[in-house]
Amino acid sequence: MLGYLTDILTGTRRRRHPSVILVLQRLTSTSLLHIVPETDDVEHVEFAPPAFTYRGTLERFREQIATVSIYAAGNNIDEYLVEVGHRATKILSDRRTPGLEGNRFLSIEQALRSAVSASLESRLNDPPKIGDQLFPVFLVHIDRPKPEKILSNEFTSLGGTTILDFGRQFYIYAPSTILKLGTDEGEAAMTALAHNILGKVVPNVSGLVHIADLQDQGLLLDHQPGIPLVELWSTLSPTEQATVTKSLVDLLVRMRAPREGLDYYGRPNGQPYITLSELGPNDTHSYCHTYQEWSASRVHALHKSMEESEIDEARVQELEHIQQETTAEKKTLIDLPVLTHGDLSDRNILVDPSTLQVTGLIDWELANVAPAYFEYAAARLCGGHDPPWRKVLLKVLRQVLRIECDRALHESDPERDFTASEKENLFTNAMAAWNSLVDVERSAQGFSDACYWTFEEKA
Repeated sequence: MLGYLTDILTGTRRRRHPSVILVLQRLTSTSLLHIVPETDDVEHVEFAPPAFTYRGTLERFREQIATVSIYAAGNNIDEYLVEVGHRATKILSDRRTPGLEGNRFLSIEQALRSAVSASLESRLNDPPKIGDQLFPVFLVHIDRPKPEKILSNEFTSLGGTTILDFGRQFYIYAPSTILKLGTDEGEAAMTALAHNILGKVVPNVSGLVHIADLQDQGLLLDHQPGIPLVELWSTLSPTEQATVTKSLVDLLVRMRAPREGLDYYGRPNGQPYITLSELGPNDTHSYCHTYQEWSASRVHALHKSMEESEIDEARVQELEHIQQETTAEKKTLIDLPVLTHGDLSDRNILVDPSTLQVTGLIDWELANVAPAYFEYAAARLCGGHDPPWRKVLLKVLRQVLRIECDRALHESDPERDFTASEKENLFTNAMAAWNSLVDVERSAQGFSDACYWTFEEKA
């Protein structure tokens, strides 16, 4: 177990070891340069979100010191950090900063500042290129649990380092186990339920632990194979992308199939269901035994969010009517309780790069057992998805609905051969119902009409 985890799980405390790293922030990844104060060894690592903490290193504060223009193709970004690293180590070897001999990391900070400035000066006369991009450069002060290197390439498939990001923190707990901090019993229950339904494509939950020193809970999860789809998607051909989406469609159809025991709306053992709050803790709502209770719960949320969503009483009454009266020709296409993930971001979908099959669905923080339409509503409303991926995801969910419509028709009359027109009519009817219920959720979850993305890609 890592030293930091030993500290927090046993209650012992150790001396922290300060250092400073240079960070170049990209759109989908982060590059780090670290000169180890004790040895002057240079670490240069690239990580991709979602965030990943290694060895318990903690960020104290950061400062943006520059913006650099780099031709983003090829290895130019990595070469820039290598250049800065060479300049900084040369500065350190040429001179010792007076008065800072006892604070080696402060000498390194000054060397990094000087190296970045020198690099920028050397680029002043470079002609601009098509494809040049601007990247912010930060100095980040950190505390390390040990006087040694902080980074490793061992788990790059899981993403970057949480010393650079807010939100949930992840630690290496054991060679095949991850500790996710900031979780709760609800997420543990939903992840375990999803693993029970989908098998190895969802991380197995080893346990939920309470860490007294941090007054926090952590979820112990098996390490999941695969690469985040966000890292692969733009490199795939249309045919390869179709292979990935077919795998995702098949997985979601299996995830949403009717199941014995899923006869409620909420989370296992009577726990409340949750909805995303963009500006604070997620909202919790009472566990529901029936769809009527669910509808009443959503109407209650409508009234509660009137001010936030900027709607008046007349609009509330209209949406209340939609929630209570909207149905489809096949009622289960609306009200069937199904497992929902709640955040089908391309960062939460892991793919085998050789087979292009989905190998993992991770981060079940927003998962619920909810009506059949609710996953689609979550995808329409989520402001965290990149617009291109939202378009792909909504297309995937519509394909899932088509399959579910065909299944509903077959179950209603197994001997009948339904026409393409009958299948299309049922899909159109169900899709219209889903879109109407998105209008309810937009206001119930506190989104105003100014949230333009919630209106995009409406079928």
